[in-house]
Amino acid sequence: MHDFREESANPVDNGWRAIGDTDTQEYINVTENNLVVDFDRLVEIEPAVLAIYDLPVGTDLEFDSERMVFIDSNTGKEYR
Repeated sequence: MHDFREESANPVDNGWRAIGDTDTQEYINVTENNLVVDFDRLVEIEPAVLAIYDLPVGTDLEFDSERMVFIDSNTGKEYR
């Protein structure tokens, strides 16, 4: 999973975006393949996202599902 946080003008949008490991750009480009979910729902799917909720806009992470850790794409820092 690849997660990143964007600036959002909508107060109910926390800016987090999650893309699956197998999602290609072609797949993502099809609007019907994208789904907006409540962050609580994402926590139900993968509780590890609680460790990254407060990270700033511009954060870019990869999720290591074997180790259950997020890794900052720029710094290599791990978030559990």
